[in-house]
Amino acid sequence: MAKPRRSRRTLTTLIVLILVSVTIISIDESGRTRGVTSGVKSVANDVFSPLRNGMNDVLRPIGDFFAGAVHYGAVVQEDHNLQRQVASSANRRTSGRTCSDSSASCSRSSTCLFSGPSRP
Repeated sequence: MAKPRRSRRTLTTLIVLILVSVTIISIDESGRTRGVTSGVKSVANDVFSPLRNGMNDVLRPIGDFFAGAVHYGAVVQEDHNLQRQVASSANRRTSGRTCSDSSASCSRSSTCLFSGPSRP
């Protein structure tokens, strides 16, 4: 039984496209038509750039969701570390305010964060 004409046409189109692609790549690599192929690349980039950006905008949140699910333990650990850093900074800032309120006793202290001019 003969193959349907439609599948033969599809196969022929696919082979022609592959041959054209290989030909363009080999001509581009030889360097003889660098200007023509770079122009084609530029036009193709201009045409497909919005499509690529749109796909990235759609797929990035999905990828972030799965990455967050896989690396949840590391995210929790980083959150704890950041909370400790914030608490430490808040403690240092409040101790700096205490020293600035009593600058006479602060100027004698070596652990004070107050760096303003000392009062006599």
